[in-house]
Amino acid sequence: MDSIVPSIFLLIFFLLPIVLAMKLYGWKDITAFLIAIFFVPTAFFAVVGLAGLIFKGTSFDAEGLFAIGFVFGLVGIPIYFFIIIPIYFLLKKFSTPLYITFPASVTAVMLLSYVCLSAREIIYMAIPVIAACSIVHSLLIMWLIKKINTIFPERVFTTSA
Repeated sequence: MDSIVPSIFLLIFFLLPIVLAMKLYGWKDITAFLIAIFFVPTAFFAVVGLAGLIFKGTSFDAEGLFAIGFVFGLVGIPIYFFIIIPIYFLLKKFSTPLYITFPASVTAVMLLSYVCLSAREIIYMAIPVIAACSIVHSLLIMWLIKKINTIFPERVFTTSA
């Protein structure tokens, strides 16, 4: 019974924000965020692993790659679902230029998260990497939202007399 309690807590901690966000904002936009949250870290570490394989001759650990990507995704869920998604919809509501304001907002949140969550001294070389990844990530999210909305357009049901 004791091992079930942490599992239930984790399930609630990660699924509750997803279900709540889908209810508030719609499944299409939230699906785009979920894809990006898990895909971007995995793709980044895949490129790093392939670079190590090509240039250093190190082995490519696919299992470790997916584990790291999954952990980053799990850490990203609370950050994105409690902070960034509300910012996105707030910016969208005020008709701001999303291709400028959303990447800037994501970058600010990620840099602040890095500073707050950093257990040791801040590595200043990580700041440009975090900024670049945040910008690419936010642009990918907006592209995914556009593509998903194109694939699944809103259906308007009308009744004919």
